[in-house]
Amino acid sequence: GHVPVPYSGNVVSAHANHCGAYPTDIYYSELDDVWTDTLVNNTSASRPANHNIPGDGKFDQTFIESGVDLRNGRVDLYDMPAFAESEVELLRRYLEKNHNFRRGIVVPKRRGLIDDNVGVLGGIAPAGNGLRNFAAMFGSDSLYPLDYFDAMGEESYLCSLGCGGGSYTSCAGVGSTYDFANSTVHSVFTILYGSYFGDWDNTDNLLRAPLGADGSLLTCCWAG
Repeated sequence: GHVPVPYSGNVVSAHANHCGAYPTDIYYSELDDVWTDTLVNNTSASRPANHNIPGDGKFDQTFIESGVDLRNGRVDLYDMPAFAESEVELLRRYLEKNHNFRRGIVVPKRRGLIDDNVGVLGGIAPAGNGLRNFAAMFGSDSLYPLDYFDAMGEESYLCSLGCGGGSYTSCAGVGSTYDFANSTVHSVFTILYGSYFGDWDNTDNLLRAPLGADGSLLTCCWAG
């Protein structure tokens, strides 16, 4: 749920208006690092939430110095007005999806879908996260370069990836928060890559939208 969201760091983004502090749930996972709020002074971001100045309650650390102690994930469907359902109803839907997958009521096909709209992207090649991992899990003949929403509205894919130019609520060539709010998506584990996605603590955020979608989506990560 919507437990307090820590912010930390002086993140250097490819976009000058998006540098500074980002949401940092690793704060809950790292038990022996020292978290400080005395050094970073950066107010260059267009979104005030990313501003980070000494004593503002946002931490300085951009990187951690030791291994992460715990694993965590967040199912946070707060402030998602693109969905007709309330936060409580979306959480109920999520728990039902989780139950159906774990109990084998929903059994998606073991294959991966990749909707790549950026290509090599200066050597980053973010779709490689899907190509390498899905091929290792399912075999190279079980990778499908298809449209994200069109394909998974009818057929199931255990894993999926979509990448494109991004905003807080959209991924070019893939879709938007509103698509997740109004579509059924038959996938379980999905990866989304695009600008601004890692900064997920905002209204109708795209990275959180898959968790509320109808269908079977249970996890979403930003990877590239």
